[in-house]
Amino acid sequence: MRLSEAIRLGSTLSRQVQGIFSHKDKGTCALGAAFQAVGGMTTEKVAIGTRILGRNGKFWRTTKETGSSQIVYPEQWNITKQVRCPACRKKAELGAIITFHLNDKHNWTREAIADWLELEEGLPVEQLEAVLGVESAD
Repeated sequence: MRLSEAIRLGSTLSRQVQGIFSHKDKGTCALGAAFQAVGGMTTEKVAIGTRILGRNGKFWRTTKETGSSQIVYPEQWNITKQVRCPACRKKAELGAIITFHLNDKHNWTREAIADWLELEEGLPVEQLEAVLGVESAD
């Protein structure tokens, strides 16, 4: 599942919040929604950088430690790659741009973040047109 798809799916499971990744009663940020959609949270202690097998049978890599749990992500999401914010051009890791920047600073909806990610993920033009509701000028 692409990161944009996971954000869209997770957006249907809880409301959007700013300032926190995920809270069982309050909701999730955009990246938190993606993790919720694919079961990417674990309360087990594992070393940062460890590859673990997720519930979906795919390998995930642990990243930053958060309290007593680790955040893990599917490797194909590549949330540590450097990207530029589509709103102000700030450069940072993809995960930080999604969570702290677009979700919290620019107050983008999770759906708008997923739209931008589809461009970053390089979807074919026909799929982008369908998602964005536009037609080519051909």
